[in-house]
Amino acid sequence: MNELNALKQQLLVLRGRSAALHQTFGDVPEWSAIECLAVQTWKRADRLAAGLSVLVGLGIIDGGSALSRMLWEDLVTLEYVARRPETRLEQLLADAIDRQRQFNASRWTIEKLGREVAPVGIEILKRREAIGKQRNAERKAAKERGEAFPPWTPDEEACLPTVFQRAKEVAADDQCEVVYRTESGSVHFGWAALEDQADGGYQRIVQVLTLGVAAYWMLLAMILDILGLHEAAAALRDDRRAWQEMRTTIPST
Repeated sequence: MNELNALKQQLLVLRGRSAALHQTFGDVPEWSAIECLAVQTWKRADRLAAGLSVLVGLGIIDGGSALSRMLWEDLVTLEYVARRPETRLEQLLADAIDRQRQFNASRWTIEKLGREVAPVGIEILKRREAIGKQRNAERKAAKERGEAFPPWTPDEEACLPTVFQRAKEVAADDQCEVVYRTESGSVHFGWAALEDQADGGYQRIVQVLTLGVAAYWMLLAMILDILGLHEAAAALRDDRRAWQEMRTTIPST
């Protein structure tokens, strides 16, 4: 078995383990907000992994690259939000509301994609924006008085910070550089995207699938931890370490 086939097989194994865990994980009478987010992220991760299996099987590198990057971004964002859910869950919601508000400012969007933003959503966004303005005003007043004031943090903003800022907080900023520089070549049209098939696509498919499998693996473990399934999460991480050691013995072609 070569490296590509081993990665394909491992992705299938992970999807099977995820499905089995879904079966053993019953409904909880009262979810916390962060647990609700974890469950929805789990469902999305399974969909992305299924799509990645199909696209890689067909040799469609561009689409597989986008899905792998999405899995990685979900991993970073979930970890970022879970560290301070009392603030960042609301930022996540405000982010979606602000995006729809901006969509609705476009005539094309109004005709094709526009939808009304609920008043409660607008109130959440306004409250988040007011928090940021108040902190800025307090910081400016303290500076004028010559007093010290806590430094700015992304938690003061109405919405979530950039993916790079999220990655930096969860110590994944070095990964961010690699993911964005590599996968942007496929996501955004350019010479790199046209070169993906230079060697028949083998190396790029291995690269894309390596990212996708790793992100899916770690995302599942994080979700399980958030849901209190710590033994299952630890087992996934142990298996990943064993897989990484075993992978060094697999022929590349």
